[in-house]
Amino acid sequence: MFGFCMIPNSMLTGKKAEAHVPRGTKNGFVPTLKTSTLPFKWNCRRSRRLLCTIYPENQADSMSAEASSGTSGVAETVQDKKLKFPLVNRPLPVLQILENFRESYIYCGEEIDTEPVVRPLVSFATQCCGMGKSTLGIRFRELLLTDRERFVRHIVSLPGLRAESNFGELAVNALINETLYISLDLRQCPRGKWFENTLEKWITEEVVSQYPNCSELLSKDSCGDFVENILHATNKRYLFLFIDENGALKEENLRSFADLSEIDKFTGRPNPFRSFFRSVHYFACQCFVICLIAGIPKSIVDAEEYYALSPLSVEFIDLNPFSKNDIESFVRGTTYGNDSVLRLLFPSCPQGINWFFEMIHDYTAGIPAHVVRVMRELTNLCTESKEFSDLSRDEMKKTMEKILPDPSLSVTSLDMTPNETTKFCALLLAGVWELPVPERETFRKELNLFPDVIYVLDTARSFGFHFVKMDKDEFDEADTDLRIFPVFKLMFPKIVLRYIGKEYWENPCFRFISCLFASISDRHVDYSRKSLFKIVFSLILYTRLSCCKRMGELSIFRRTLAENISMRSVECNSISNMELEVKNVPAFCTTAGDSVDNADLSNAWKLFYEHYLSSDGIYLSEEENSYGPGVLIRISDVMQSSSITCEGEPSSEQISNPLQKQKTYLIGISLKCYDDSSCTISHDIIKEEVASFLSPVSSQLDLEENNVTVIQLIVSNRYTADVRSRLKNNQSWILDSGVYYEDGNGQLTNLSLSSQSFVGSHREWLTIPSRCQLVICSPQSLTEILGGTPDIKLKRLFCNSRAWWEHFKLLWTLLENSLQESLKILSSEKSKQDAGAVAQGKSKKMKAVSSSVGSVRQGKFDWMEFLKTYCDLTESEASACFYAVEGFSESEMEVVDTSMLEELGIDDPLKRVKIVAGMASYARKKRQS
Repeated sequence: MFGFCMIPNSMLTGKKAEAHVPRGTKNGFVPTLKTSTLPFKWNCRRSRRLLCTIYPENQADSMSAEASSGTSGVAETVQDKKLKFPLVNRPLPVLQILENFRESYIYCGEEIDTEPVVRPLVSFATQCCGMGKSTLGIRFRELLLTDRERFVRHIVSLPGLRAESNFGELAVNALINETLYISLDLRQCPRGKWFENTLEKWITEEVVSQYPNCSELLSKDSCGDFVENILHATNKRYLFLFIDENGALKEENLRSFADLSEIDKFTGRPNPFRSFFRSVHYFACQCFVICLIAGIPKSIVDAEEYYALSPLSVEFIDLNPFSKNDIESFVRGTTYGNDSVLRLLFPSCPQGINWFFEMIHDYTAGIPAHVVRVMRELTNLCTESKEFSDLSRDEMKKTMEKILPDPSLSVTSLDMTPNETTKFCALLLAGVWELPVPERETFRKELNLFPDVIYVLDTARSFGFHFVKMDKDEFDEADTDLRIFPVFKLMFPKIVLRYIGKEYWENPCFRFISCLFASISDRHVDYSRKSLFKIVFSLILYTRLSCCKRMGELSIFRRTLAENISMRSVECNSISNMELEVKNVPAFCTTAGDSVDNADLSNAWKLFYEHYLSSDGIYLSEEENSYGPGVLIRISDVMQSSSITCEGEPSSEQISNPLQKQKTYLIGISLKCYDDSSCTISHDIIKEEVASFLSPVSSQLDLEENNVTVIQLIVSNRYTADVRSRLKNNQSWILDSGVYYEDGNGQLTNLSLSSQSFVGSHREWLTIPSRCQLVICSPQSLTEILGGTPDIKLKRLFCNSRAWWEHFKLLWTLLENSLQESLKILSSEKSKQDAGAVAQGKSKKMKAVSSSVGSVRQGKFDWMEFLKTYCDLTESEASACFYAVEGFSESEMEVVDTSMLEELGIDDPLKRVKIVAGMASYARKKRQS
């Protein structure tokens, strides 16, 4: 697919470069260009050229074919010798290049366009590595041959040709047979004093390497322009000049050129790019030069500024990733030996399988270099062992996900700071949601991220993102800015995400998004406001759980059956020890047909649980018509821990038997936040939600036999007055197992499941089955879990507006708060281990405290309750100090002092005094008892 850059096979020994005088300019101004020779004179010169003996046209064919099996910048190995990749047609960029060439000349009606404009228009390809920029330039002629008929129909005008009835055929024939193709890689630029002179000499050497018999003619002095002499010597009509690796201008070997080191009078610093464009202008303003430049400048906007004051006009080329159809065409055209590679991969189905093409597109995002990498590795596996032939869909997915990208094509840093990692995660989410990014959108100074103005696309590209221009028809007419200016969407290949995953797996935000990326299907997903909130809520919940030792440390799970679920083992304090996976699952619809293989609805939840929820993890429903919770959490707890026992919930003593099955919790979270379709939560809506999840799950799953506890959590930012009145102290409203009755005044009364039903004016409102619990999350608990962001700001994140900055700013804030909390806890744990060792040494000198003295609560010591009861701390203050003190035992309380607490991260001196005093008071009461 990708071709090698052509390197000259022979070098000419020219005269020494003389003192450089920039051509085409005088005192910084562009003079009026002379009109080129008339068409009839040009044709006369052509007749004289026929006297020259030159190499035949098929030499260019052989040079292009030689590059057909390589990748840009990657050498071909012996193992790949039999593997040949086809050339996927790129009609859009080819037509763009030809259109830019046409616009560089003044239209003369029926006459032939021979007069270049003052500022010629050159094409500029600035996409990231692996997008096929080099292939586009090196194999431009082959691209014309690949889809010749299309170009015959679409090319209606070309400089140097008269308008005739069969113009398209004449134009394509001229581009294929009458065009001299020169490719230059700036990384291979020869040494010299003046770049413009060196470039001219280099082009001459390339011409002679293709046509050795022209060297004598080119070495003679001529009064014509440089390009005119080359075209005359080679009997060609056009010169296609491709200059690759424009970014190499910043390298040391090119800084030696005097004209590239000139000081820019506007910035006071050397500006090699602007000098480069000035040198290219000398060639582009001559007849007839089709100029294409490829490279990755440091900044898109900087690149625009470089040529803004230069004598060139530059047009960016749209070089998009492969579509699914392109990948199918590419794979079908790939051969191994003399046969299709599909016959090697799928002997039983040599025509290929649709899911295989879709899987490649999903894993590589259509980036050509990654597609080549995957095909090459799969082919090598099949040639080494037949076990990798005819793989099933799941087996192929596992095999493909082990393939990593070529490290030379990955620009994503493996040493990002936490600040950069948070920014990277926010950009990943922006890419998942396909948020439109205007070309000149910048990161604002409000976040204090950047001292200077930095453009979003430049930052995204530095992280390894690709971006694709979005169609203006995708936006409403009200989005004026998005319809007028160029807008892009970000893309990040999964293959690269797996490559960098091991470096940032300790970061819970990255871990969640990475797992989410892996489970997102390759079909297009229309993310609504409900979906946006579901992902953000689950991400923050996952990040917080990653640094908790028990779920009760989060306000939304406190004082519920899930409070004491252990999140991490005691032996390992690493944040990566939490093994909850993140997956997308199909929606559980009312018909249950699409989700559970047309099973009967009375058994649908049982089959859904066994098929999709067989392991611990956080599961997000893919679709929006889900009948039931939007988020499902399955988590197992095998450790003995005290809990707030509710009716129907076994105590910790009941699971002490090691032969007993582990306790499994299934938590269904119904999100009713910031969604137009969700109204204010009332008693009736609560009843409907229970009927959609808690009741059918409890009736279909054998909770007692499988030791399963089911919790339904309804999360909302708005409730009716009667519901809100039951959220005492703005904490969650918890309904345990039982039957709940409502009288005419709306007052609730509950009885156990075994009690007799009420008669009279009371009517049954809700039944919570055994081993089940319903939790209504308060707005305050919701705000705490989301990082304390006021509701009015969150509404902006989940609004219908597609404004980039509003979304990114809130995403950044939410992720930053969650990540900082995680890093604070990790730092606290490390300090706690050091200080705990000191405290343990001191405690050995004390007499053992009687074991008969009870703790604040039977079982594991409840430090949260201790901090609130004995230290007079509020809920939020106790949560902040919890991680600093939870490592101490009751016997160590009397040796803890304020200096230890300061080392453990408690900065407030008043809190330290309160805690030390509380510990002393608690220890004193224990001795007295």
